[in-house]
Amino acid sequence: MWIPPKEDSIHSAPSYYITQQQVRGYITLGPQPPTSLIVRPISRVSAHIRFANFSQLAPIINIYLDNRLIANNLRYKQQTMYLSLEPRAYTLSINLSNEPDTLFYETTIVIPDEAVISTVSVNLLEGLKIIDISDDAEITSDKVSIKFVNVSPDSPPLSFLINAQEKFNNINANESTDYIQITTASNFNIEIKRTDTGEIISTVPNVLLLTGNAYTFYAIGLFYGTPSFEVVSSLDGSSYFLD
Repeated sequence: MWIPPKEDSIHSAPSYYITQQQVRGYITLGPQPPTSLIVRPISRVSAHIRFANFSQLAPIINIYLDNRLIANNLRYKQQTMYLSLEPRAYTLSINLSNEPDTLFYETTIVIPDEAVISTVSVNLLEGLKIIDISDDAEITSDKVSIKFVNVSPDSPPLSFLINAQEKFNNINANESTDYIQITTASNFNIEIKRTDTGEIISTVPNVLLLTGNAYTFYAIGLFYGTPSFEVVSSLDGSSYFLD
């Protein structure tokens, strides 16, 4: 999905409308996923995209598409609403909120025709990393769809367990799994372990996951340093698709 930065930015008129609520309306992610989304994508006809700030070195950022502000003061662990965009090339620009006149990073992104829905993770450590994460899940009314993303830049390969059963194995930094479907339970206990040693490094008990929904679990923070390693989770937009 991503192509290298170009010297000449794209400054065409935006083909989308961003409300003030969308620019400032964020979800702060924690171990328990949100129970609902303010903006709910309902159709696969358009491409839908949102941004998450998992940057350890840039805790508050502004994000622009084609010079239009789409996220103002997006803090560490926060996620924007979904935006509906037409498939084409866009200039993605990022600056630090305390240095609004200084361009921190810029690249060109391409949303292809087949794109449906995705989260863009902004992860900064020794250089910026932009990771495109597909949120396009198959939804079944009696199943829960989950995936795991490791955006902890200095972590060893990780494994993801739910109710003591290993679901994902050997996930390196900046890697995402595909969705899988699991059966319902009264609650779910999440564990993250080092794949190399088997050591359990994070436990999240009593997570509520509802059937007919899609969720992503993110390993974020620093394995050795501050902010410390933790697991947060999101409710994904494909939970609301009607087609």
